[in-house]
Amino acid sequence: MKVTLNLAQNLISGIPSEISKLQSLKVLQISDNNLIIEVPSEIGLLNRLEFLDMSAAGLKSLPSEMGNLRGLVHFNASGVAFGTIPSFVWNLTQLERLDLSISASCVELPPQIGGFQNLTELLLDGLRARGTIPTEIGLLSRLRTLDLTNRGMFEDRFVGNIPSEIGMMTDLERLYIGDHQLSGEIPSEIGQLQALVVFDIGDNALSGSLSMEIFNLTSISILQLRNNAMLGGQFPMVWSLSQLACFDSSGTNLTGLVDESACPHATVVVTGCQADQSCSCCKCGNGATEPQCKTRRDTFP
Repeated sequence: MKVTLNLAQNLISGIPSEISKLQSLKVLQISDNNLIIEVPSEIGLLNRLEFLDMSAAGLKSLPSEMGNLRGLVHFNASGVAFGTIPSFVWNLTQLERLDLSISASCVELPPQIGGFQNLTELLLDGLRARGTIPTEIGLLSRLRTLDLTNRGMFEDRFVGNIPSEIGMMTDLERLYIGDHQLSGEIPSEIGQLQALVVFDIGDNALSGSLSMEIFNLTSISILQLRNNAMLGGQFPMVWSLSQLACFDSSGTNLTGLVDESACPHATVVVTGCQADQSCSCCKCGNGATEPQCKTRRDTFP
């Protein structure tokens, strides 16, 4: 049995320094306490702590001593306004789940991200993104969910290319990198992600011809390409997307015949509905309307 201290959803205004005496503590929950504006540096002495949830707390900063919590496997600080994500976070390399989403924080992914060999969920959506997505992200071989979506919240966005090394993350099921300023071609290595269920690269500045390997990802349910005006090429004659629920290429330059076999359980949104794009499940779109594909992880099982 794990020793647990659950202080979530209370009206407490602080954490005493004596918390360091709880040397057997493995689970600490202080979420949804907006009166807590700081935690004591002594929290860094809880060297057996594995699970730490401080989401939606009123914290403005975190003590650097938290970098000593090398045994953490779950760290949730979503909805906490740090200003800048503390550098010690990138030293917690035993993490399996890291959630810093919707915190209005600045994030620049460092090369050290590749050291998180146990990570299965990396949730950094709704942040002020800077710089590029590092190639080292491809070293996260166990990752199942990667969410870097801007959510339309900030002008700060990732730039540069989608690293081809993402194709090395063969356990990846959900990839959200929409609403940034990513450019260049979609790497063909994406076609190696046979476990991929959700692929959202909408609202970027991607160009070139869409890699046809994407249409061989048989597990894909949601494929969001919308609003990449320079993304072109032709649809393949045969789509192998047997699990497809929603496909949106509105606001792109993709053309060609839509495979009717995609229609039994799917909604297909295309640009302009040219004659050769008509199908029983096709809808017209120009990229300016509300997205038809609900890709958010909180609305998708």
